[in-house]
Amino acid sequence: MCLCPLCFIEDMHKYGDPYWHRSHQLAGTLVCDTHNIMLLSECPVCGEVLATSTEKIPKVPSLFCSSGHSLECVIPNHNKILLTIACENRLLLDEKVNLDVIEIEEKMKGILLYKEHISNKHTSRNIKVNRKFQAKFSEEYVNRIEDSIQSLKVNSIWKKQSIHPIFYVLYMIYFSGSITNFVHEDKYLPWKNMKSWPCPNKVCPNYKQLVVQLVDSKMISGDIYGYFMCPTCGYAYSECDGDNLGTLDIISKGHLWEAKFKELLYREDISFDDMKEILGTTFYWIEKELKKYEDLGLELLLEKLYSKEILENIKTDAHINKK
Repeated sequence: MCLCPLCFIEDMHKYGDPYWHRSHQLAGTLVCDTHNIMLLSECPVCGEVLATSTEKIPKVPSLFCSSGHSLECVIPNHNKILLTIACENRLLLDEKVNLDVIEIEEKMKGILLYKEHISNKHTSRNIKVNRKFQAKFSEEYVNRIEDSIQSLKVNSIWKKQSIHPIFYVLYMIYFSGSITNFVHEDKYLPWKNMKSWPCPNKVCPNYKQLVVQLVDSKMISGDIYGYFMCPTCGYAYSECDGDNLGTLDIISKGHLWEAKFKELLYREDISFDDMKEILGTTFYWIEKELKKYEDLGLELLLEKLYSKEILENIKTDAHINKK
């Protein structure tokens, strides 16, 4: 366990007894966030451990080790990042700060996917981020954390394993400078710089106009899915690709498209080829929509599939074959 010599003295003056500060025991915290001096976990003279965290009731701290050496050893901290870590780490103890681990992971993965352009598959890019991360917090500090707690490699975020809070704290500082900044930033989405998108529905009065809105986004299996909809026609789709945006997965063609489909379906002068062109769709979607119209007769379907000239030839051939 760790103590700050200056906090110890202040506690004696204020309360008559010292106590172990919770903020000094947080993993990754090496300095006192109040006095910006190095924390002590052992006697600077003989190396005796002050107390272990495994003790059920740690002994009350003393300013002397069992050999009588003074622990009033004030070592100023000149590393700004160590003070930042201590201050940010302390926020974990603040009941007013509500941190959602799932949301934090989603944001981190969004940043990695769409800002750093890496996923668990990109080994070389992961290594590059790990080097930048190590350079920010110093190799000595990172090694110390990894030796005592867990790996701080960025690809740990993709693995299905428990992650220590210090991992999240350090990467929030790395990405945004502080926990507060990270929490209040919007999710890093590939679409965040656009407010609307062109409607791809050919029968919509706002076809190709910037009316489509992002209505939701979710993290699924390490990928971010955006869900979009046109408020005019109801055309809805999702978009997701960790590396190559642009692939649309149609969820619904919308009420205007479905109404137009029904209108064209019962027009004798319109074939399926015509419908495909007018609706701006494929035969796959025509076939899918036809399943809603089980009452259609074979004759109507044939009329849609073939021109009148071809149908006459089919009937003529059928009549000849009967003879």
